[in-house]
Amino acid sequence: MPPPLSPQEAEATGERHITATFRGHEFKLPLDVDEWPLDEVFASVGVRDEKLHPNHGQIAFALRRLLGGQWIDFLSAFPRRRDLVPASQAFAAAAGLAGDERDAAFGALPRLLYILATYPDAVEAGLAEVGIDYRDRWHFDGDGRRRLTLRQICVRLTYLKPTNALSIAMNDGRAPYSATELLLMDVYEAIARVAHPSRPMTADQAKARDEKQKRTEQAVQDYRKRHPEKSRTQTALDIARANAQPRKKAAQHADSQEAQHQN
Repeated sequence: MPPPLSPQEAEATGERHITATFRGHEFKLPLDVDEWPLDEVFASVGVRDEKLHPNHGQIAFALRRLLGGQWIDFLSAFPRRRDLVPASQAFAAAAGLAGDERDAAFGALPRLLYILATYPDAVEAGLAEVGIDYRDRWHFDGDGRRRLTLRQICVRLTYLKPTNALSIAMNDGRAPYSATELLLMDVYEAIARVAHPSRPMTADQAKARDEKQKRTEQAVQDYRKRHPEKSRTQTALDIARANAQPRKKAAQHADSQEAQHQN
């Protein structure tokens, strides 16, 4: 028996379906992922504690619609709740949308759908940079085949250059740092012994920075409440004088020591 066609081969040869194997059982799925129940697939993953988590109820709804008449056979072979996520991952991989450790269900598909819904203009611009018209997702050739599939879009977006329009949009309008820029930050930090102000932060680092800023702002507000008669300028002067006191005392002590030495 010949091996099943890859998604690329199936698209090129005009196949309408692809065979997905899950734990020894075969299921026939639409090759065109745009024909999958995308609303349910998108809802099958939720965010909790800044991580993606599977929604088993939505996964079951999505699989039931995806499998159609094969759903009963699937339940007969895999009646347990714990089979839902790995089955969804296997089906996504068969369609060319395998995910990674970030993806909680249906491979990279929910993440791709989020990007397409959140950054449609940036997706269009990013694909245009490599000569692909995003509108072809809804165009069909003379044989009724989609000119641009979700699998193709996922591959193209994954391997765009770091400075593409989508990466910039997903980075709050800033181009990602190049290897050279990161190296210069390393040099700066080695000399200054402090983090470079433009160093990319992890979520925990950004949270710590924000908390520190809030504490500083709260301290200023508390000081102003204790001294409501003072203006901001007076407050700044008071702080400056307080910071100068240790330096003034150190200078006076140094002068005293010098005078004693001369005597």
